[in-house]
Amino acid sequence: MKKQFIIEVDIVEGSVDYKNPEKLSYLEVLGAIEFVKLMISNNFDHEVAE
Repeated sequence: MKKQFIIEVDIVEGSVDYKNPEKLSYLEVLGAIEFVKLMISNNFDHEVAE
């Protein structure tokens, strides 16, 4: 099962927007963002260690 929460960053205009097509709850969105942050941190740590 997949759910989407889309974050769009416009570098030129300096804006950040999001779309919530799945109508995720506030807690589901925050949990997903925290999980992705941990995944990115873990990948970064492995790249630095190499």
